[in-house]
Amino acid sequence: MTHMKLRFQEMNQIVDFVNLMNQFEVDADIKFGHIVVDAKSLLGVMNIAQKKEVELILHSDVADLPPLSEQLAVYAA
Repeated sequence: MTHMKLRFQEMNQIVDFVNLMNQFEVDADIKFGHIVVDAKSLLGVMNIAQKKEVELILHSDVADLPPLSEQLAVYAA
């Protein structure tokens, strides 16, 4: 399991992030406080993540997905 802190400044970043997550066969969640949503759910991520620091929880080792880890660096908080 991998945890990363992310921050989205604009709505289009959230749309791009969700599209990116849907390209990979990995289970992932976004957590803000006690709220957890599926990282592949556009409405869920939009609801809790805009202009806030959130935690991405990948239920896999990010080292197993090198292209994903490189692309997630854009959203790192």
